[in-house]
Amino acid sequence: MKVFIVTEGEYSDYHIEGVFSTKEKAKQAKEVFASENNITEWVIDNVPDCPPEVLPWQVYMNKEGVCRSVFRVSASGFKPTLAPCTAMNIHLKCLPEMKNMQ
Repeated sequence: MKVFIVTEGEYSDYHIEGVFSTKEKAKQAKEVFASENNITEWVIDNVPDCPPEVLPWQVYMNKEGVCRSVFRVSASGFKPTLAPCTAMNIHLKCLPEMKNMQ
C-alpha cells in the first residue's frame, strides 16, 4: 500500500504537512497548504527481508580474526558480503567481545 506525503520547507524548516491515501487528496492538500515542494510517494509496511532471528551487524576484524568493533546497522540496503558459513564463524569468534561491547 502507498501513501502520499505533502511537505514544506527546506533544511531545518523541512516538515510534513500531511499524509494522504490517494494522490488526488495529496494534490488537493498541496494546494490548500500552498506547498511548493513535491508530493512524495512511500510504500508502507515494507519490512526489509531478513531471515528469522537474524539482524544485520557490521563487524571489523584484523587479519588474525580478532574483533575491533561490532555494531548494528540498518537493514535498509543491507547486502551480506561474506558466505553464510564465513559470516557465522566471524560472529562466533566475536560473540564474547560482542557481549562486552553491549
